[in-house]
Amino acid sequence: MKLTNLEKYHDPLLYDTQNDTYTKDLSLIEEYAGLCHGPIIDLACGTGRSAVYLAERGHHIIGVDIHQGMLDRARKKAEAKNVKVDFYLQDATKLNLSVRSPFLFLVGNAFQHFLTNEEQDALLSGIHAHLEEEGIFLFGTRFLEKEDILGVKPYEVSFTDHLGRKVTEVYEDIYHPLEQVLECVSQVIAIDGEKVQKEKETIRLRFVLPQEMKRLLEGHGFTILHAYSDWNKTPMHAKSKQMIYVCKKDSV
Repeated sequence: MKLTNLEKYHDPLLYDTQNDTYTKDLSLIEEYAGLCHGPIIDLACGTGRSAVYLAERGHHIIGVDIHQGMLDRARKKAEAKNVKVDFYLQDATKLNLSVRSPFLFLVGNAFQHFLTNEEQDALLSGIHAHLEEEGIFLFGTRFLEKEDILGVKPYEVSFTDHLGRKVTEVYEDIYHPLEQVLECVSQVIAIDGEKVQKEKETIRLRFVLPQEMKRLLEGHGFTILHAYSDWNKTPMHAKSKQMIYVCKKDSV
């Protein structure tokens, strides 16, 4: 995984302002966490949203991320909640922990950051190696929609940042069909109503279609137990916006 695809994560405090209140995935994560004993791995844990939540509920959590700033923020949040989480700075395509886990999860659509077939192979091989026999792998990614392929006109999004300022960004999405990658370009154009000219930021997101995902997972030693269209366990369908997978590591 390349650090050059992490521009949108340069400010962990801003990231938390936009993402830390997201809770839709926590119920399903906690359901599977409650079924296992031993360390649970939160891969691409970011600022520790899920890891700290589970640690507060008594689980032994290992959080792994490639971004030092995100991990620093995660550690501060764990300390503020007076819980212990073991955080490690590692590239998920080169995962090297000293434990095997009964349950590993990868949320926040982080699967899309692995842009090439080689990166996806390395990611899934590492996950497989770090799971116990018949261990559970839970992850989510976005479902490719018509708008992603055809593109939409540049659009504006406004939000309040961690400094209490109203920030307006303009977004433009460009889909590259041969790579199955959506290039998302954003630029801050106003702060508190005053026009500004900030540098553009780009993030690239890989899409995988359902049948492709099935072959990919099975080829790396996983059986798909469930495929959902949301975190409420709605079965996947043709108009899904998300792909949520619960997989089991195959027995040798």
